[in-house]
Amino acid sequence: LKVRPQQQEHRAAEEQRYETMLAERQALDDSSYDVDLMFRMAQCYDGMGRRWIAIPVFQHLYTEFPESRVAEPSHYFSFSSLLGVHELELALGEGASYTNTYPKGRFRDEVTLSLMHAHLGLEDLDSTDELGRSLLVQTPFHRYLDQVNYLLGYIQFQRENYEGALPFFQATATNWPSRMYAEESTYWVGMCRLFLGQYEQTVELFEHYLAESHWSPKAFAEDVTYRLGMAYYGLENDEKSKTVFIGFLEQFPQSDLVSEACSMLGDLYGGEGDLDRALDYYAQARESAINATQFDYAVFQAAKAYELLGRHEGIVELMTDYLKPSDREGRFAEAGVWLSKAWRASGNREEALKACCDTLTRYGNDPRAEGFGALIQEILDAVNDPEQGASLLARAKSTLEPARE
Repeated sequence: LKVRPQQQEHRAAEEQRYETMLAERQALDDSSYDVDLMFRMAQCYDGMGRRWIAIPVFQHLYTEFPESRVAEPSHYFSFSSLLGVHELELALGEGASYTNTYPKGRFRDEVTLSLMHAHLGLEDLDSTDELGRSLLVQTPFHRYLDQVNYLLGYIQFQRENYEGALPFFQATATNWPSRMYAEESTYWVGMCRLFLGQYEQTVELFEHYLAESHWSPKAFAEDVTYRLGMAYYGLENDEKSKTVFIGFLEQFPQSDLVSEACSMLGDLYGGEGDLDRALDYYAQARESAINATQFDYAVFQAAKAYELLGRHEGIVELMTDYLKPSDREGRFAEAGVWLSKAWRASGNREEALKACCDTLTRYGNDPRAEGFGALIQEILDAVNDPEQGASLLARAKSTLEPARE
């Protein structure tokens, strides 16, 4: 009974304090309502892909209301929205502004990782590398440390520094086996070893990947199978290499690497002396080629096989078809030389000279063309021959006559 008045007084004071805090909270909520609404609207615009409307709103919020609870997320969303519209230079400035303003901010890990991607998108490998290495030192508990390591490995690989790329890819694959870049890093470890000529380690890793990897489906099964064939080729295990490439053609008939696998089989069988089978694979390589490099390789390897077989008519047919007018780039001077030599080996010196002159006339003025010195030498050799020199002079006159008229 004696303490009850004191308790009642204390309770009344607490109730008054509660009412005061409630009023203060209501006042704060009333004053921040417009700011919150603007922030939600900007998020909606960003989500709709209308980022050029969202960006200035986000920037207004963190500039005019720096103490607001939406200031930091507005700064971050302004940065991410600039990345979304591929304004990488502007994004770099916004990202740097965020990290300076909030050195221990909620989004620091996301921003610093995205800054690496932005530098990489601008092909600024030095800045990407510098930032990534600083993150390894400054923030060893970075939430995306696996991706930082992966990007550092990727940069070294782009620089063809395979020895330098290897430890970064290995760290990503080993330390974070369940993260998003683990499988890709495993693949790049194998590629580094392949390009370093470490064929035994490459075979071991790629065989393990194809047979026992827990990734399913395997994102790199196609390329790994092809590279496995190349690794066996590097080990000079031709039988195993052939087996892998033949299996590759059966398993991935629509692959962009079909032409290259066929050419590799052509090389392997040609190396054994089975030139007819080699020619079959080179023909398949030409048919399945998706670019000039693949097509040209198959054409000129086939020419070598025909030459070894003494089948000059095969070279004539091959190069005549290759030199048909088209708008593609090609090794036309080399083709002209092959055609000339094939005709000459067949005893037809007139056609050999014609092949040189026609090729030079058709392609010699193309600024992209290369290798015409050898073709001109073929013509000069013909000029020094009394009989062919006279024929060349007559041909030159007939060619110049229309221009003279």
